Amino acid sequence: MVSHPRKRQKIAIKALTMAGIPSPEERYDQFPHEFSGGMRQRAMIALAMAVNPKLLIADEPTTALDVTTQAQILNLIKKIQKQYDTAIIMITHDLGVVSNIADKIAVMYAGKVVEYGNAEDIFEYASHPYTWGIMQSIPPEDISNKEPLKPILGTPPDLLHPPKGCAFAARCPYAMKVCRCIDAPGFEVEEMAIKFGAGCMMNVQNRCKNGQSDHRERGVVMEKQEILRTENLKKYFRVKGGHTLKAVDGISLTLSKGESLGLVGESGCGKSTLGRTIIRIYDPTEGKIFLNGQDISGKKYKKDKKRSCKKSSNDFSRSIRLPESSYDGKRYYCRRMGYEKALY
Repeated sequence: MVSHPRKRQKIAIKALTMAGIPSPEERYDQFPHEFSGGMRQRAMIALAMAVNPKLLIADEPTTALDVTTQAQILNLIKKIQKQYDTAIIMITHDLGVVSNIADKIAVMYAGKVVEYGNAEDIFEYASHPYTWGIMQSIPPEDISNKEPLKPILGTPPDLLHPPKGCAFAARCPYAMKVCRCIDAPGFEVEEMAIKFGAGCMMNVQNRCKNGQSDHRERGVVMEKQEILRTENLKKYFRVKGGHTLKAVDGISLTLSKGESLGLVGESGCGKSTLGRTIIRIYDPTEGKIFLNGQDISGKKYKKDKKRSCKKSSNDFSRSIRLPESSYDGKRYYCRRMGYEKALY
């Protein structure tokens, strides 16, 4: 418990310095509207890192920022990961944002992970049509390339009334009759070996023809301390009319110390809901969440956490959203870092 105002101020100024905000002593007493957009985002990152989290969930941290400021924020996140060996989940709709920061990438669509693997495999061997569509919509680095960007036609499915079979079939140019009848089987994420897999019927057909698995093993990674693991995690919402919205539907992921995972997909695919479920803002409908080997998915953990947040709060960092959404004109923006630390 940090109760002394000067100690809280020291913590806040240190966090602002770490985030690269100039003149942190002066900025400490300023309001949010006195910060630029990039500086507000840096202040949010400083607020998150003030509690020395083992896991940082960055939910669209570069939204509404210009290209230069976006690059600065991404470099800051990489610096934090390297300096503090923090595990990071980067939630974004832009595959290009995670191309230079993520060790692993999970592509989400309609509440499910449709493709998963290390970043190199996703960019070199992507085998799900949805991933192809996302990649084709990224502007090329070669300015001499005059080919127009190819959008993904259609709209995401209504999760209140999900279609039969593959959720992407209605938008997929490679869809077969079987895709509209049954969904492709999922794939398991193994802890020690980096697996590359995609939930698509084309891969199932290739596997049957060749007698091979639809996973590609890319070698065994160095053993690291596991920070996060989810097993068949689901989050359903009951809505009016007795319908069920399956926002997150059976997701299994692993994340080790110092690793970064890019969670990519269109708006409404369940990325943010997954992040909120992992940090227990939402109670999971089904499945398990393990943080540092401890099962935190049960209601008992949530009650124990409230009673003794001092012991467990450092395991979490608040998600990074647009600072404007949490604006509070009655509080000094940067002083909140001291209060945040004082809570624990």
